[in-house]
Amino acid sequence: MILLTVAAYSVLTFQTSKKPRQVSSRAEIASVRRFVQRFYDWYTPKVLHENVDAEHLALVKKGAEFAPELRHALLDDWQAQHDWNAKGNDGIVGIDWDPFLSGQDPANRYCVKKIERNGKRWRVSVWSHYGEQSHEPDVIAIVEKSKTQFGWEFVDFDYGKEGTLLEALKALKKNRDSNP
Repeated sequence: MILLTVAAYSVLTFQTSKKPRQVSSRAEIASVRRFVQRFYDWYTPKVLHENVDAEHLALVKKGAEFAPELRHALLDDWQAQHDWNAKGNDGIVGIDWDPFLSGQDPANRYCVKKIERNGKRWRVSVWSHYGEQSHEPDVIAIVEKSKTQFGWEFVDFDYGKEGTLLEALKALKKNRDSNP
């Protein structure tokens, strides 16, 4: 009887000392999917229209969907490139790819395929469709809950081996600041 009690206590102690699993409801996953897919459904036609600065339009029209740090870093980068060009300078001082698509040649459609929770953040894999699906996502949108009307906000975009959007924006700003 004592041996059974000790064994039961050991099992209970082991089970309660484990880190609790993060359980995500279907509704929460669906909400994340809807938020990200809705953005790409809105954004992609803007990118495909040649006379629209889609990135800047997204930051102005959909600014509340971006975390303040990301929105300010993107606007600063956009302004730096705009000012550079206005002075008649050649070259690029900001990002030279679409930050939300991770490329320069947009597809006609982007689809959310995989959603993973990582602490308080969600990693949402987004694939382009050029007639067939690639083996790897084009970009992983990183979102977290917010107090905005949407309930979510983009906090960064992960490009895999190339790093993240915020890392790239910080490096470019550092370069601009050291080479005025």
